[in-house]
Amino acid sequence: MRALSGTFAGTEVTRRDVAGLHVVESLHPADERIPWHSHQWPYVTFVLRGGYTEQCARRTFDIAEGDVILHGAGESHADRIHATRSHLLNLEFTQPWLDRVDACGGRLDTRITVKGGHLLQLGARLHRELWCEDRLAALCIESIALELVAEISRLHLPGPDRPRWLARAIDYLQAHFREPLTLPQVAESAEVHPVHLARDFRRRQGMTVGDYIRTLRIEWACRELVATDQPIVEIAVHAGFCDQSHMTRVFRRVTGLTPTEFRAGRRTLQPARAHPK
Repeated sequence: MRALSGTFAGTEVTRRDVAGLHVVESLHPADERIPWHSHQWPYVTFVLRGGYTEQCARRTFDIAEGDVILHGAGESHADRIHATRSHLLNLEFTQPWLDRVDACGGRLDTRITVKGGHLLQLGARLHRELWCEDRLAALCIESIALELVAEISRLHLPGPDRPRWLARAIDYLQAHFREPLTLPQVAESAEVHPVHLARDFRRRQGMTVGDYIRTLRIEWACRELVATDQPIVEIAVHAGFCDQSHMTRVFRRVTGLTPTEFRAGRRTLQPARAHPK
């Protein structure tokens, strides 16, 4: 079985090696099968588009667009890309970073899968810096990696199980995020008082209900921008924004790009190139 270090399957679009970090963007054709292998170092995968099925020693995972996955070092797995092409961004941590993580009490040793949310936003920022040519890009990549490690480590911290009201609220938001929602509506679906929802949702999710809705809308808009030729103004309205200018403001704040720039960047991927280390 191959043990990879600094390399990933698929066609490498671009990469950057920064202070013990390997950032690799790759494309995978539909139905590609990746044989059993492992990676020497832990790494995080951001699924920018598409999805795949991942078979591990004891479990099989169905990975979808918008998922963020932490793979532990040495985790053996095989993958099968779904019926559409997949676009992945990988961030690998080598030993110097593991030493830093251990010194701070962080953890990158256990597999975690998170759907969307703040971790995916960090992936969008990382992707932007990967293609940035200025001198600060390397520093920004290190900063994003530190924030990512902190967020992942917090997921390992012991704490109470997610309450049922929070699960109900999230299910409701994910089903209705494109509709005009009010806090009392969401609170009613969760069977809690609006004040309790507003206070505890932010404490547990790290963002307000409104920010969570905007994140879901931006993630949906990203998929539509890549997968369809629908005009941006129509995507904005269907995503739940007031108009195109409203979506553009939120989109730029979350991703650092305008919707037009995002669409152009995904549809005109440049060939692989070497970045300075």
